[in-house]
Amino acid sequence: MGIYKNDFPVVPGSREANDNLRAWLRQSGDHGSTPRPVLHYAYPRHESAAQVRTEIAAEMRRRGFEVGDATMRDGLVFRHDTSLASDGFDTLTSEIEELLAGYGWEYDAWECCPQMDISLVYWRRLDAAALR
Repeated sequence: MGIYKNDFPVVPGSREANDNLRAWLRQSGDHGSTPRPVLHYAYPRHESAAQVRTEIAAEMRRRGFEVGDATMRDGLVFRHDTSLASDGFDTLTSEIEELLAGYGWEYDAWECCPQMDISLVYWRRLDAAALR
């Protein structure tokens, strides 16, 4: 079933998609408040859309992202450091999705490594020890 709770697809970049990814991260003990590297993926919807690749890369750099090549479909990867917990993150992903759609590109979501607050790990160990 993957990380999406519904049997129907959600729009990448939407609050619902972000909430699904954040719920998955919470299962690993990550509450999204710690800033971390986040990667966003984008791909042309059709061959002619690939012609605006350089323009998209320049726009994303202007917005403060590092830009690199995706490993497939002539796509792009946008990297920045941020917290996932704020409403600003949902606004940002929605704006990326809209920007890319205007160029004929698809926003294929974001990913990051789970981050845990070390103090939470410490307290969990103390709680587990107390239960023995």
